[in-house]
Amino acid sequence: MPAPDGGLTAAEIAAIYALVQAQSEIRRQLAEMAIAAVLGPLRIVNWYDPVDVALAVERVLRIVQPIQTRAAQVTDAYLARTLTLMTGRPVRPVGTIDVTQLRRVVTPAVARIVSARPPVEIEPEGDLDLDDVFEDEDEDEDRRLDEEFERQVDDELRAIEDEFDQELERELAEDEARLLALDPMEPYIRIGSEYRWRISEGTSETEALERALARAADVADMDVALAQRAQEHEVMIQQNPSEITGYRRILLAELRNPDSPPCGLCVVAADRIYKREELKPIHDRCRCGVLAIRGPADPGLDINGQDLDRIYKAAGGTHGRKLKKLRVAIGEHGEIGPILLPYGKGFRDAEEADRDGRAATARRRLPGLERSTTGLQRRLDEGETRVRPLLGYQQRLIEQLRAEIGV
Repeated sequence: MPAPDGGLTAAEIAAIYALVQAQSEIRRQLAEMAIAAVLGPLRIVNWYDPVDVALAVERVLRIVQPIQTRAAQVTDAYLARTLTLMTGRPVRPVGTIDVTQLRRVVTPAVARIVSARPPVEIEPEGDLDLDDVFEDEDEDEDRRLDEEFERQVDDELRAIEDEFDQELERELAEDEARLLALDPMEPYIRIGSEYRWRISEGTSETEALERALARAADVADMDVALAQRAQEHEVMIQQNPSEITGYRRILLAELRNPDSPPCGLCVVAADRIYKREELKPIHDRCRCGVLAIRGPADPGLDINGQDLDRIYKAAGGTHGRKLKKLRVAIGEHGEIGPILLPYGKGFRDAEEADRDGRAATARRRLPGLERSTTGLQRRLDEGETRVRPLLGYQQRLIEQLRAEIGV
C-alpha cells in the first residue's frame, strides 16, 4: 500500500526490485532462446536457393514468434504486478499484443519525415546526478573540452531542426492510418541478399556466413525487444492518465548482461521521465525495461540509484568525463520506430529510401516478383509443397508493394 504522501515504502521498493530482477532474467533467457532458434536453421541454409532460405526462415519464425509472445506476456504480468504494488489495488494484465505487427514498411511519407527531421536531443533531468558521479580533476580542462565539443556540433543539423516543416508532420500523421506492417519474414530474408552481395564483393564464404549469422542474431534479439516494448506501451496507455503519468527506463537488465554492459546512451536516457504515450527508444541489443511513475512514486529512480555506481562504472569506466559529455538523441527509424543514438548521427537508410523513391522501387520490383510468384504457384499446383512458404511470403510482399504505389 502506498505511503500517505504517495511515495513507496522501503518494503514496496524491495518487492518491485525483485520483480525487476526476475523480469530481466526472463528477458535474457528469451533473447538467448530466440538467437539460438535463428542460428540453427540459418547456419546450414543454402543462401543461393530462395526456397531453401524461405523454408529456413519459416522454421525460425515458428520458434521466434512464440518467444516474442512469451516476452509480451511476461512483460504484461510484470507491469501489472508492479502497478498493483504502486497503486495498492489489483491491476490486471491488459492482454498480449500482436507480435506479427511490430515492424513497419517505410512508406514515402515516413521516409521523408525520417530523413528531414533531425534527432531530438535528450535533456537529462538531473535525477541521477550525472555530473556528480566523477570528480573533476581539472576545471580548465573540462571547460576546454566543453568548448571543443560545442564546436563539433553539427550546425547544419541544428539549422534543419530550426526550419523543420510542420506540413511533413501532418503528412506523417495522415500516413499513420495506412502504415503497413512489415512481413515478419522480411528482415531475415534480407540477410540472404546481404550474404550474396558480400560474396560478390570478394568476401570469403566463412566471413560472409559469420556476418550473416551475427546480423540474424541481432534481428532475433530486436524481435524480442520490439515485443517487450510494444507490450510496455500497451500497458502504459491503458492506465489512468491522472494516476500513471509516465515511466522511466530501468538499467538493471543492462547491468546484468555480461556480454553487453550498459551503454552510455541508456544511462543518459534513464535520467529523464518519459510520457506514458511515448514508445521507449531502443537500440541494438538494448536490455532496458521500464517502470511506471505514479505521482511522487518513481521506483525506477530508486532502483537505478541503488546500482548507480556499478552502472556508471560499467558504462563509463575510468572515462567518466566522456560519459558526462555524451549527448544522446531520440531518432526515428522507419522500420522499428524510436531509437537511441549519439546526437548528430544521421539516418542513411531513410535518406536512401527517400532518395530512391519507394514507389519507383516498388514498380521496378513488381514485374519480376509477379513472374516468380506465378512460377512458384505452378510448382505448388504440381505438388512441390516445399515452395509454399516462399510463395506465401512473395504474395504478401506483392500486396505491400502494390499498396505503396497505390494499386
